[in-house]
Amino acid sequence: MYIITNAMKNIRRYRGRGLLFAGTALSIIVICTMGVLIRNASGSLIQGYHGQFGSKVTLAPDMAKATQGKVRQPTTAQYLEFGRSRLLRKVVYTAHMSGNVKGLTMLDEEQDQDQGIPMGGPAGMTEMPKSSLVGYSDPSISEDFANGKRHIVEGHRYSGDHDCLISQELARLNHLKVGDTVTFTSLDSSDKGFPLRIAGIYSDSVMSGQAQQQFKTPMLNRGNEVITSRQTAEKMPAFAKQGYLDPRFYLKNPDQLDAFRKELKAKGLPDDFKVSTDEAAYRKVVAPVESLRRLATIFLALVLVLGGLVLLFLCLMAMRSRAYEIGVLRAVGMKGWKVSLGLISETVAMVAVCLVLGLGIGTAAAQPLADSLLTGQQESSAQAEKTDGNGGPTNIVMAGQPTSQPDLKPATINPGMDASTLAQISGVSMGMVVLSGLVGMVSVNRCQPRKLLSEGK
Repeated sequence: MYIITNAMKNIRRYRGRGLLFAGTALSIIVICTMGVLIRNASGSLIQGYHGQFGSKVTLAPDMAKATQGKVRQPTTAQYLEFGRSRLLRKVVYTAHMSGNVKGLTMLDEEQDQDQGIPMGGPAGMTEMPKSSLVGYSDPSISEDFANGKRHIVEGHRYSGDHDCLISQELARLNHLKVGDTVTFTSLDSSDKGFPLRIAGIYSDSVMSGQAQQQFKTPMLNRGNEVITSRQTAEKMPAFAKQGYLDPRFYLKNPDQLDAFRKELKAKGLPDDFKVSTDEAAYRKVVAPVESLRRLATIFLALVLVLGGLVLLFLCLMAMRSRAYEIGVLRAVGMKGWKVSLGLISETVAMVAVCLVLGLGIGTAAAQPLADSLLTGQQESSAQAEKTDGNGGPTNIVMAGQPTSQPDLKPATINPGMDASTLAQISGVSMGMVVLSGLVGMVSVNRCQPRKLLSEGK
């Protein structure tokens, strides 16, 4: 008990020295708290995006071969067989078929006629397609509905085999409402059409930029899409001839991409098709976060090294100035380990207070610091993507289509204190205690009490 009591008295007695040590320790703990929080949050975000983009696999034709007419499209039966792989976590199929909606005026149809685009089609077809049927197997309908680009404003999502969704703009143009029936026909002149009941009407935020497009045609206008379930699309008589499936595969483990590619080749995937993940989207979102994580790691390393050297210097100076006090305690018979325990108790008390304060300050300051640093990284990344190697724009704008790759929400860092982060910060604090304790033990045991007394005079 005496050792602890005396340690507390020494802290008050040597206030100047204690404040200098505590201030340095507090600064290190605050900076380390911010750095570790940002680094861990960045790492978790990168890992999450790696799983999201690394596990989502798409099949796309090799465009170099497509221009030469050499690409062979896999059949619907092959796509279904691909989806039975044991490597997959889930499969999402999207059914597509071009066609028209009987008796309706489609969006941009007037502009199409004004521009002189021929409306007649090849032999066996009634006319050029002005609409498309899209059938989703995803319970959330599609990514556009999941991320808020589209949402149902009237009615509800399709539930029956003959239900569909149409856009708000198309409904207004043709005075349609929920419960009305529309007939979708394929491009085959013998197709009598397939009746669909309007279960819901959706709004589309991407359509707000439609008026800025110079070239407009109904077949490229998103508002002309008729959305239904994959099962409904496949029940249409014309789908077997003119429709196709667009699969999206999700691997259980992103590292199994090569094994999945080999399996698809063995199941008959044409060599003209590429099996890949969305690397471009991954880099677009994750590159700023990776830069931020590297900065946090470098900053942490510098702080720990420089801070450790400063603390070592302070401990050495403190032990040198207290050599006489240590000599007196040893001369009156106090064991060396008890003297060392007293010195360590002083350090533990100061570091404990600094740890509590540092965790609070560092946690509060981590979020604004992370936002500021990440914003800077994202702006730099976006500026680099605006132009290609020749200084020109990289995106080609088509009417009714998104202006770039899939619109992804910018990454956001949310530093939060968890058990792992707390353990890491506590480890840094314990390192300070150990460093100070080792210096104290060496100072106490390196020579006899008489020598310590002589040095202290």
